[in-house]
Amino acid sequence: MNVPQHFLIGAQKCATTWLYLCLREHPELFLPVHKREFEYLANPQYQTEGLDRFFALFDQASEDQVIVDVSVEYFFDPLAAELVHKEVPNARFIVALRNPIERALSAYAWNVRKGFLPDLPIDEGMRRVLSPEQSAVSVEERDAYTEILERGFYDVQLERYLRCFEPDRFLIVLYDHIVSEPKDAIRQIFAFLEVATDFRPNSLRRRPKVTTHVRPLVLFERLFPSSRDGLPKLTARAAGRVTEFVNEGILRLGFRRQTAKLDSNVRVELSDVYRSHTQKLQEMLSGIKVVGADALPHLDTRWS
Repeated sequence: MNVPQHFLIGAQKCATTWLYLCLREHPELFLPVHKREFEYLANPQYQTEGLDRFFALFDQASEDQVIVDVSVEYFFDPLAAELVHKEVPNARFIVALRNPIERALSAYAWNVRKGFLPDLPIDEGMRRVLSPEQSAVSVEERDAYTEILERGFYDVQLERYLRCFEPDRFLIVLYDHIVSEPKDAIRQIFAFLEVATDFRPNSLRRRPKVTTHVRPLVLFERLFPSSRDGLPKLTARAAGRVTEFVNEGILRLGFRRQTAKLDSNVRVELSDVYRSHTQKLQEMLSGIKVVGADALPHLDTRWS
């Protein structure tokens, strides 16, 4: 039975899909054929029915390949760290982190595009993220807003893993370094995985996914969301490919907006929520290898 020893665990909307594509190309690595967030060791279904189905995802790995599993749910699921430690006590982890405000904006836009949240002006939408109990019209909507905010509490999530694993089991990769120095980021990740560092994946030429906030694209994806239950699989798959193709074309043409135009007061409120979490994270990272470490001394100001 093939068991992954390395895990790319998140965080959500921090270029994990781009990292997955780059790592998957390396001949010395084996990653799941598809990046499906629900297919992770701590999924309650696997815990109930047994882990054989989970480990079967890695059956095609050869003996000399390093196996890496990928899911952002590992980072957010409060039970995942202990369950991974139980099954893979010598596991090592790659964690990509991003300015939590920008991450929240990206996650909110993704939820809107998929039709999980109402299509509102960005300021109103983020105010609902800040106060879900007062503004959500259903339990599902409340939970979606709450999750957008809390996935940016990186210290809370990382602390769960540090209770189970030593700091040298982690490589933290800052999103800004991925964007500005993608070759160096991938090289350092390959070094952490102890595979050839001179391999250059074709996916390096691609950019990490960016939410463009282009209205026609938002409306199209709300009509044909690739992840909505009940939509025929072929229709969902085709819609997803069209959306990805158009989105990448928009980025190549330069019509990109890394940061949605957010009211300054709303941004200050978000900054206030995240400040203590970022300060605690900064203390925690002092003993962990960080790719893009130049930003660490001023992380709390950079991420405000």
